[in-house]
Formats: sequence, structure tokens, C-alpha cells
Amino acid sequence: MDSPDPFSTLPAPEKAGGPSRSLDRLCLPSMRCPRCDFDLALDRGVETCPGCGARVGAPSPPSPLAPTSARPAASRRRSGPPIFLIAIGAVIFAGFLGLILLPGSDPGDLELPSRAVGAEPPGSASPSVARTDARSEVERRLEQAIAPRSPLERARMATVGVRTEWGSGSGFFADSACRVVTNRHVVHVGEEQLDRMRAEVEMADLAFVEARRILKEKGDLFNGRCRDCSREAFERFLGDDIELVARFEAAVNERRREVLQLSSAGGVVVLADGSEHPFRLERLSEDHDLALLRIDAAGCPALEGIEEDLLHGQPLFTIGDPLGLRLKLASGVFSGYVELAGERTIQTDAPINPGNSGGPLVDADGRVVGVNSGFIEGASGIGFAIPLAVVRAEFPEL
Repeated sequence: MDSPDPFSTLPAPEKAGGPSRSLDRLCLPSMRCPRCDFDLALDRGVETCPGCGARVGAPSPPSPLAPTSARPAASRRRSGPPIFLIAIGAVIFAGFLGLILLPGSDPGDLELPSRAVGAEPPGSASPSVARTDARSEVERRLEQAIAPRSPLERARMATVGVRTEWGSGSGFFADSACRVVTNRHVVHVGEEQLDRMRAEVEMADLAFVEARRILKEKGDLFNGRCRDCSREAFERFLGDDIELVARFEAAVNERRREVLQLSSAGGVVVLADGSEHPFRLERLSEDHDLALLRIDAAGCPALEGIEEDLLHGQPLFTIGDPLGLRLKLASGVFSGYVELAGERTIQTDAPINPGNSGGPLVDADGRVVGVNSGFIEGASGIGFAIPLAVVRAEFPEL
């Protein structure tokens, strides 16, 4: 037989709540009646609900092993997030999956690479941003090779060597598009000079023909006097002359090859990390000893420049490949401005040697002020540079 409901004979709950409110003010342990949901405050182990008369026990902390469903209703309501937050989270998560798993996509092909904080997701960058990332690779490689610690070392990182079939010089990156400023005489041989060299080759050819004729006559003379002489005797008689004519022929052929190479001028730009890049000639100045080259790369570390008047005694530095020594820096001061061939030119006592031509003349902050262009042979501490203002006027695209 079923046991009677212990709460079936209890009176209906009343609305009086005085005892509950007074106990709340004493901050005693509280709970709600399981029959009428009356708010109880308990200060002993067992209490009778004033609302419905039911006997209830003081609350005890739930066992950590007890199932969540066995805890009081009030405790369950406080233990987790509201149901509407869960629903919103589910909607957001479903939308995220919908963005990833687009129609026609294969979940197995998805890749989730790790990215630095603030990095753009793959494929979301604009074309300009993507190009910037690609261009910066050149600068990162140069920084690894040079590890610049000062403005002058950063200027050194932007300086290059220029090598051609007939010599070498220096230059520097003028913009991030990897255009290089250098001297015209470093990369170009004028038609007048080529014509002179061609004339020299023609004269050498005539002299070589005459030398061979004289050698033949001398050989015929030997054979006429000594028909029975051995080959060894013949070579002893003409030995020095034969060697001289052979050397002459080799020199003429070498000169002829030089003229052909100069007629199709080309060369390479050598970066600070030692990598070599063929250059193409973009522009030659007709009025100044300036040339603009370009290599097939992007994101090169361009030198900053200033056009303001320099102060006498202001420290200046030359950077380049003097006498083939790679990326050397030498110091001096600004000596003044001079007029050369009707042009305002910077004079400095900073050493400018063969191989420095076309390299940058920079201030203490590593900013280019001019292009090293020449020196006076036999004089010490007299070098010249083309001011940056002339370079920018000649090549306004920089």
C-alpha cells in the first residue's frame, strides 16, 4: 500500500512573509520551500515553513559527485549561462561554419595556418598589401646580411656595386622599385670613344699584317741560305720574332672583343648580401654624369635624401667599392661648392677613389646629399659629387 503524501493535509500557503524578511536582515542561511517556494531563512538544522507548514531541512552544500539534476532549482539557475546566450552562441558558430564550408568547397582541403597577431588572413589582403609583403623580402634578406645598427650602416645596406664588361663602380637604390642611380661613365661608353677604339683596332690589324709579312720574308731568307737546315734551326733563327707576332695577334683580338662588348653594354648590380642582378639601362643623362638603372626585383631599401645647402665643415661620408673593395665607408667634411663645367658641384675631402664613382655621399644621418663623380689625380682630399637636387631634376620619376 502506498504511503500517504505527507504534504496532502497541509494548509494552503499564505502571503505573509514577515519572518522571511526579518531573517534576511540577519544574513542567516536561506533556501526555498520545496512545496510552496516560500523564501526561508534557517538558523538551525530543521524548520517549519511559515507559508504552508511543511517541515524542511537546512541546506547543505551539494556533493561534488552528485548529479547536477539533484541540486536545488535555485542553484541550477545560478550555475550556468542563460539559455538565450547558448542559443546566440549556437547561431554564431553555425554562421561561422557556413562561411568556411562554402558550396563546392572540400572540408579536407581547408588549412588553418597560424598567424601573427594582427596579420591579415590568407587571401583577404588587397593586391597592394600582397605586393608590399613580397617586396619586403629583399630588404629582410639585406638586413640579415648587414644587421644595420646605425643610420650609416642602413645607408651602406642600400649601396650597391655596379660591374660591367670594362670596369666597375658603385650606385645606390633611389626608390623601392629597385632603381639605381650611378654615374653615366660607369655603365656607358660614348660613340666617340667607341669610334676611337674601333680605329685603334683597325690600325692594329694593319700593323699585324705588316708584322706577318716581315716574318715571312725573314723565313724565306733563312730558307734560301740554308735549304738543308732543320726545323729546330729555323725556329731558333725566328724564335723571338714568332713569339712577338703571336703576342701582337692576341692583343689585337682582345681589343676587338672589348669593342664588341662595349657596343652591347651590360652588367650586373651587386647587392650588400653579395647577390648579383643583371641591370637594364633606363635612362642616361645627356647633360650630367648620371645614369638610372633598374634590376628585376622589388622592395629595395631606398636611401632618403636632402637638398638643403650644406655647412662648411659638416661631416660627410662616401660609400662604395673603392678599388674593388666591397662597401667601404670613408669620412670627410664638406669643403664647399665649386663650379665645374658650369654646374654647381659639391667638393669634399672624403676619399673618392676609382670604384667609388656613382656611390652615395651621405651625411651623419645616412641621408644622401650627392652622387660621387670624380677626383683630381695627384691631389689629396679633393673629391667631387653631383648634388641630389640635380639628380632629382634629371630623373623626376624618383
